[in-house]
Amino acid sequence: MDTRLRFLGWYLTEGNVHVCIRPKPKAEVYDLIEELLRARGYLVDRDLLMRAVSVPHRTVVSRDGFEEDRRRMLRDAFLEMLRTELDQASD
Repeated sequence: MDTRLRFLGWYLTEGNVHVCIRPKPKAEVYDLIEELLRARGYLVDRDLLMRAVSVPHRTVVSRDGFEEDRRRMLRDAFLEMLRTELDQASD
């Protein structure tokens, strides 16, 4: 038993274990989709800007409205990317 405790003490002091008291925030699904789209070459920020410029009469008042638009755009882009890749795979 004493050997196990010594090993555990050595293991913890060598920095092999990273103990974090604060929980890490979980990544949201939309953040993961955005990273995937960016990795595939999709320009998320450009498309958000183009959507804002194409509808200049529309004003987003709250942060929730902006997030909902962002999520809708990411969802549509992700589905389009999946359709494209599935079409290419079936050819």
